[in-house]
Amino acid sequence: MRTRRRRAVTLAVGGLLVIAGCTGAGPSPGPDGPAASAPAGAPPSLPSAPVTSAAPAARPAGPVLGVVWDGKEGAETAELAWLHPLTLRPRPGRRLALGDHGVGWAVAPDQSLALLAGGGDGNDGRLLVVDPRRLRRLGSIRLRDWWEWPFASSWVGRSRVVLAGSSLIERPEKDLSAVAVTVVDPLERRVRGRRKLAGQLLASGRLPDGLVLLLGPPDGIAPARLVVADGRGRVRAAPLPGIIAGFQEPSDWNSPTSSSRRAQPGLAVDPAGRRAFVVAAGAPVAEVDLATLGVAWHPLDERAGLGARLADWLLPAAEAKSVHGPVRLAAWLGDGLLAVWGHDDSRPEVHGPTVEQWRRPAGLQLIDTRTWTATTIDPRASGAVAAHGRLLSFGRLVGPPATPDTQTPTVQGYGLTVFGPGDRRPVHLFGAQQVIWLQVNGDRAYVDLTATSDFFTTPDPLARDRQVGVVDLASNRVVARWRGRLPQLLVGGCCDEPAGW
Repeated sequence: MRTRRRRAVTLAVGGLLVIAGCTGAGPSPGPDGPAASAPAGAPPSLPSAPVTSAAPAARPAGPVLGVVWDGKEGAETAELAWLHPLTLRPRPGRRLALGDHGVGWAVAPDQSLALLAGGGDGNDGRLLVVDPRRLRRLGSIRLRDWWEWPFASSWVGRSRVVLAGSSLIERPEKDLSAVAVTVVDPLERRVRGRRKLAGQLLASGRLPDGLVLLLGPPDGIAPARLVVADGRGRVRAAPLPGIIAGFQEPSDWNSPTSSSRRAQPGLAVDPAGRRAFVVAAGAPVAEVDLATLGVAWHPLDERAGLGARLADWLLPAAEAKSVHGPVRLAAWLGDGLLAVWGHDDSRPEVHGPTVEQWRRPAGLQLIDTRTWTATTIDPRASGAVAAHGRLLSFGRLVGPPATPDTQTPTVQGYGLTVFGPGDRRPVHLFGAQQVIWLQVNGDRAYVDLTATSDFFTTPDPLARDRQVGVVDLASNRVVARWRGRLPQLLVGGCCDEPAGW
C-alpha cells in the first residue's frame, strides 16, 4: 500500500470552503450599536426562515454541543461535550473522548446519531458512530478508501448517510484528484455502497435523498460538472460548459510571484424545488433541474443596492489589477432567493522590494430567481452565513504592505452586519474589527474577532487565544466577550455552509 500523502491542491479545496470574510453595510453608530435605518432602494426581503427540510428552527439559548480540543501543542485530542451558551466552556459532567476524530462530522436531523471523522494525518479510515445527546460511543464504521478531507453529508432517514470527500486515484505516472462517494448504515455500522469519481470536490448541497456535488477537473482549470448521488450510491452527472472551475499550479514555484490560479464557483440547492444553482464570476447562472439534469442559463440584471455608493471609496484604483482567483459561494434562502458572496485575489506583482497582492471583496448579492435580477446589499462582503432567515456578512480587505520596509499585509476590518429576518433593517456590530469566522446556534452567533495580518485565514480550533464576541440575534446585541479557545459547534450554521463537514 502506498504511503498516504497530503496534496496541496486538496488542501486548497478544503481551505476554499472556509469563507474569509469582508463586510459591513450601512452606517454604524458604534462598535456594538444598531445601524441607522436602511436607505432607499432596499433589497428584496429575506424569507422568515430558510425553506429547507433540514433547517432547524431558531431556539432560545441553552447548553450547546461542541467539539473541544485540548492537550499539548502537536498532541491535541478532541472531546465532545455540552458547553455553556455564553462562554462555550464545557459544563460539569460527562464528556466523550474522540481522539483525532473531531475534524469532520455529520449529525442526524433529529440529533440522535452522529458520525465523526479525522482529517489529514489524523484520518485512520474510520467513522465513529455516537449518540451525541447522551455522549456515548456506539461503534465505528471502517471505510475501505482513505479520505483526505471528508466534508459533505446527507442523512436519508436514520439508516443511510451519503458521504462525499476528497480522495485520490492512484496512477503510476501521476495521481489524480478524486471524489469518494460512500453510503454508510450507521445502525448496522457498515458500508452499503461506494463510488470514486475523478475530479476536485468544490462544493456540495443536501437533498432529502442524497447529495448534490460540484466537481472541477482532476487537474487544472476546465468546465465543471454537477453530480447527484442518491441513498443507494447511484450517481448522475450534468456537464456545465459555461462554468470554469479548478486549480492550476504555477510552472515555477521559485518565482517570487508564483501563485496557483483558481476558479471557484458557488453552489446552492433548492431541495423542495429539486433545483441546483451554480454561480461563477463573470458568467450566467446555471440552473439545473435535478430530476432531468437539464441546464438553463440565466444572465443577470445587476442592480446596485445598499451601500453601493461606498464601493468607489472602498476599492481604490490601486487595487484594480488582474484577478488571479475568483471565489464564489452561494446559499438558497427560499422564496426564490439566492445569496452569493466571495472574493477575488489579484496576481502577485513585484514592486521594488515588495510583493503586492490584494484580496478584494466581491460583495454580497441577493439573486431573485423569478426575475434573474441581482441586488448588491453589501459591496464590502466576502463572507456570509445564512441561518434562520438571517444573513450575517463579515470580513476584511487585505492589501500590500503599507511601507517598503515590511512584508506584513495591510488589513482593514469591517465588523459584522446582520440582515433580516424579513425586511428588518440591517444592524452593524463590532465596528471596524476583523471577523475571521463565526458559528450560529439557535439565536446565538459566536464571532471570532481575532486580529491577524495573514492573507489566508481558516478556523483554527487548536488555537488557544481567540477573541470572541457572542451576539444575541433576537435583539442584535453583543451579550458577551471573552478570550480563549473557540470550540466547533456540532449543530448550527458555520462558515462553510452548506457543506456538512
